[in-house]
Amino acid sequence: MWGFIASVFLAGFALLILTSGEISGKEGMRKQQAGRRNGKFAWLPERFNPRRLFVAIVAYPFFQVIPLPLPVIRVLSPHRAQWLQKAMEATGRSRWWASLSYVPTDTVARGLWILTLLLFALLLDRCLKDGTIGLGGLLGVLSVIAGCEALYGLLQVLVPSTGLGFQVGCATGTFANYDHYAAFLGMIWPLQLVWLWRMGAKDGENKASSFEEREWRRNTREKQVFFLFLTGIVLLGLIFSESRGGIIALAVGMTVLAYLGGKGSKSVLLILIACWAIILIYGSIIGFGNIIERFMETARDAPGRFKIWQFTLKMIRDHWLTGTGVGTYHAVIFVYQFFDTDRLQIFAAHNDYLQTLSDWGLPFGLTLIALVWGYWWSTAIGIWRQKAGEKNFPGADERLIRIGALAGSASLLAHSWVEFNMRIPANQLYFVILLVLMSYSRGEAAHR
Repeated sequence: MWGFIASVFLAGFALLILTSGEISGKEGMRKQQAGRRNGKFAWLPERFNPRRLFVAIVAYPFFQVIPLPLPVIRVLSPHRAQWLQKAMEATGRSRWWASLSYVPTDTVARGLWILTLLLFALLLDRCLKDGTIGLGGLLGVLSVIAGCEALYGLLQVLVPSTGLGFQVGCATGTFANYDHYAAFLGMIWPLQLVWLWRMGAKDGENKASSFEEREWRRNTREKQVFFLFLTGIVLLGLIFSESRGGIIALAVGMTVLAYLGGKGSKSVLLILIACWAIILIYGSIIGFGNIIERFMETARDAPGRFKIWQFTLKMIRDHWLTGTGVGTYHAVIFVYQFFDTDRLQIFAAHNDYLQTLSDWGLPFGLTLIALVWGYWWSTAIGIWRQKAGEKNFPGADERLIRIGALAGSASLLAHSWVEFNMRIPANQLYFVILLVLMSYSRGEAAHR
């Protein structure tokens, strides 16, 4: 399904290029340079162009599938050359070339998906700035999707026979795994909360009369109550996913939101308290017993996770320079794993950072991780240094949206230490949306 989506998107993007020319053009390059001067890429070397690095990262998966002579493979990836030699000895067939990727078709598919995500980010950023997409409409869609997922997940808890049946008794929504479900909700709820606060951050100065102002405030209060309830339901659904990593990541996101958001206004802290009240009231009715039991099982489950990481580290050591090929972890780890039974096969490292290093190799893997974390910290430090006096000060909207995106992305980045949420295309797509919103600025869409 995602392969089809990527192909349609790439075809549409190519059509846009052919019919309307460059996506960014000189004006887009000028804005990017201005953004860099304002500190967006301040953590990179002064004369370094981040666009070239992104192009190199996007192109690398396609380099991994280029047929190379075996002598070159022996230099770049000696362990890959050894496996090729053993394969030729076992089959009695010789070959003079091979790719660095163990499964070239998977690497090409993943490379096209990465390209799709990058182009999607460029289009979304442009559409938000020129007003083609209204920020309120985008956040409204995300809130509705998260609310439906949360309600469906809670129904699965109340009626265990409901749902897809992959993990009975806990909230998974339309996801097959409760960890991926929790990661999705963990990204969205901070945006709901800051949008809730933003509704009350507008005053009624532009109203023609006091009656219109009272009517406006009444309507705003009703919307706030609805969004407050919806945000509480989303948080409740996350907790009843019984995902230990998701719940801990929730605490990370709340810490970021309370620290950065509370600096400008105590209203954010009050809204957080109200959300927790909803969680405790409704959660006490459903019961927290299974969630507590899940945390009690941590000591039992930890050795298995450590063993998977041990296998992955050995794979990284054998392919440290070039990696095994983007998207090939599930195939290559089978050679490294050993358990008491051969019926258990590992499909993911349960650590997105280790899996990235195994697929990409240390040079590109560490660069990719550093770019994401550097961008996060650069944005967070910029928000922290920004003084937020009055709630209607110029730039308040940008600051609120960035804080929500920072909190949501922090939740996913923290959860990725113990899970493989970045391997789920849906979560990757929502994470890209957060990355775009982290650099959100008012353009023509300021009042949409």
